[in-house]
Amino acid sequence: MPVGCNEEIFYKRPAVPRRDKTIVLHYSTFLPLHGVDVILQAADRLRSVPVHFRLIGDGPLHAAMLALAETLKLTNVEFLPPVPLANLAEEIASAQICLGGHFGSSDKSQRVVPGKIYQMMAMQRAIIAADSPANRALLRHGASALLSPAGDPHPLAAAILQLHEDPPYCDALAAAAYQVFLEKCSEQVIGAKVGEVIATMLA
Repeated sequence: MPVGCNEEIFYKRPAVPRRDKTIVLHYSTFLPLHGVDVILQAADRLRSVPVHFRLIGDGPLHAAMLALAETLKLTNVEFLPPVPLANLAEEIASAQICLGGHFGSSDKSQRVVPGKIYQMMAMQRAIIAADSPANRALLRHGASALLSPAGDPHPLAAAILQLHEDPPYCDALAAAAYQVFLEKCSEQVIGAKVGEVIATMLA
């Protein structure tokens, strides 16, 4: 059963015009499975490209990730504190590329579709997610998202660069993700599936 999201908060919004930089958004509670270190290493590889990373959240590895960013001398990464859901939706709306994860290499990262992916799909944003069995059951690489191997910053950086350099493809990927959300993950679809389960149980 898809997790879905609150569609009163996360809903389709117009694409934000690109200005001097492409905004790449990631938010998490900084657990190992989120792979924030992988994102920072990808940012290191893109330091000469006009791409800006916004990392929202806090958690066990937050201090370590701040230290890693300092060690790498990253100037293209911004750390922001956790925000309410309504503000989080505004952050998604302001980004061109959203990192759905999970980019850590734990077993759990392979088994789950991160809840944030549903939120990003609902808002019609281009998504880069981990190439995991769970994500492949929902998203198709190159069609509705770009899937990057967990634990490896090289393909993640390449995927970000691809979407940065090809805005029409970035927009097409976002539109396809939104269509998948409508077909498989919306509140209406999930409600119908739950109704079918309940009807079967009652029968």
